[in-house]
Amino acid sequence: MKRQMKKTLILLLLVTGLYSCKHEKTLHNAVETIQAKTELKADAADLFEQIKVVALETNDSSLVGLFISRIEVWDDRIFILNELQSHNNILCFDLSGRFLFKIERTGQGPGEDVDLYDFLIDKNLNHLVLLNGIDRAMHFDMQGNFLYNIYSKDQYFPRYTVYLNDSTYLASNEGGVETGVPKGTSLIYLDARTMNVREKSSDMDEYSYNAGHNRLSVSENRALGFSYNDSIYDVSDINNIHVEYIIDNGSWQAKAKKKLRHDIDQLTGYPEQIQLLTDFFNEHYFSGKLMHIKAIHENDKYLALSCSKPVKKTRDIIDYVLFHDKQNSRTYNSENIDFGGVKLFNCSIRGADESLYCILYSTFSDEDKAKIGNSPVFTEADRKKLVEFQEEDNPLIIVLK
Repeated sequence: MKRQMKKTLILLLLVTGLYSCKHEKTLHNAVETIQAKTELKADAADLFEQIKVVALETNDSSLVGLFISRIEVWDDRIFILNELQSHNNILCFDLSGRFLFKIERTGQGPGEDVDLYDFLIDKNLNHLVLLNGIDRAMHFDMQGNFLYNIYSKDQYFPRYTVYLNDSTYLASNEGGVETGVPKGTSLIYLDARTMNVREKSSDMDEYSYNAGHNRLSVSENRALGFSYNDSIYDVSDINNIHVEYIIDNGSWQAKAKKKLRHDIDQLTGYPEQIQLLTDFFNEHYFSGKLMHIKAIHENDKYLALSCSKPVKKTRDIIDYVLFHDKQNSRTYNSENIDFGGVKLFNCSIRGADESLYCILYSTFSDEDKAKIGNSPVFTEADRKKLVEFQEEDNPLIIVLK
């Protein structure tokens, strides 16, 4: 399906993200560098043992809106946080892509909300937990039936929350003076049963995450968080946050961000600061000089960075993925990976477990469709799904393992 990404929304996310990150850091000598401008080429069959295409059923109840912001796969089901123009909902599909149900209950009653912000799966309770981004968690069973609400006694603004263990959720927090969690306290442990704040990170740490609205990634071994200072942190222990990776997009970006942070600090008015940021991104992001990372996901083999960039002629926003092979310390751009004669154009990772779940938004040209028909990378059934993919359809999910 053709997606016209809203430039205002993208710019706001970019601006807000950089504004939240003013913290300088000292790095360990052992920190690994990810080359964002990698030109390494590879065959998909050499990178992934299994490649599967899931065509999400398209009907009036299952339509994907602006984009998919999160995928969780659990209990043989695919759960999607669906970003719409005016609100969000949860869509559920089976592993073949057949639509099962939708959670979209707007209001003030039990199981209803006016602002669904995020969700997670409590693997101990086997519950869907929907979050309104302020103080409430709504529990549903795996069939989408409402169970109960939990109201926290604390006030905070979790912008991305993950299941850490049976008793604890880890949340990236966007705090402020009006909340019980100070501004700059970027990570919090939440009691999974009460949603109360159990512990707060401290910005006094030199490796402070300091990007409260950004995405987190949890694998079997650790939790990672990305900050707009082009660093990826191990945030498994919020009292011992440390840098794991540095993303190298060239010396210009590092110097430009440092100067921008300095210039922002010289301004006292919020409108003036926002205007400076807006001018900076209009000049540098849409010229292709500035890199933007939207999300990170990790499994045993890969660290996947979902990025966006503008198309210079049209200024439309498209997505691509950097796959960092952790064992071999090599990074591949999705645009340089050959899937049997074709490339995955405008794709984004939005979930991970043993597999990476790649969202494919753009359809293929007639020339690429002919190549797909002979591609050894895909099964005959998956080749058919790719060739028949139309603009009005829901996006495809490419499962990479």
